[in-house]
Amino acid sequence: MQVAARRLPRVAATRALSAEAARYALRMTETPEERESEAAEDEAPAPTPFDHPMFMPALLFAFALWFGYDGFLNDDPDMLEHQMFNRVGFGLWMLLLAYYGYRGLRELREGEPPSVDSDRPDPID
Repeated sequence: MQVAARRLPRVAATRALSAEAARYALRMTETPEERESEAAEDEAPAPTPFDHPMFMPALLFAFALWFGYDGFLNDDPDMLEHQMFNRVGFGLWMLLLAYYGYRGLRELREGEPPSVDSDRPDPID
């Protein structure tokens, strides 16, 4: 009984060692280009919230909201002298919002998998 109990850890250690040796042998059969491509994949930077396609449209919406309030809704006498600047800025931010919003939505849709309905063939009339 004691011999079997002593032998069990050695067998497990040998199997773990052989698995590690197999991984090492597999690694040695790779070409340097494959190793470099794996290293490049591992070193890719993690995405940030600034990489999201809708970040720019959200920022432009906030600017347009600010300029629109100051240009059209604010009745503060000190701000009346800047009213035309804010109205022009509002129009500019809205144009940029429309352009970047369209681009952001298109980029979001490109990354989505196709819907189930789009895989069906058109019905024959």
